[in-house]
Amino acid sequence: MIVDPINMASNSSLADIMTALKCALCQNYLSVPPIVLISTDGEQQNADGAMWLKKTQVHVRNKKLEDVLKFVKFPCIYEKCKEKIRLGQG
Repeated sequence: MIVDPINMASNSSLADIMTALKCALCQNYLSVPPIVLISTDGEQQNADGAMWLKKTQVHVRNKKLEDVLKFVKFPCIYEKCKEKIRLGQG
């Protein structure tokens, strides 16, 4: 089953979940693997593969989250694009 969270966003708790599925560094959805846990101030956050290498020195791959995100469709990072993409397609 593939989840399209954007079409379900009327549910406020789902909107909170979608906010949590954004990269702590660039604020785009976590659709570019590898997804890693980073820490800049002692608090763990997630970052996507497009950003973590540029801005962090300490990281741990979050394979379990990647496995879950394979079942989620994210909006394209380009606002005018209406396509939904899966992990690794962006």
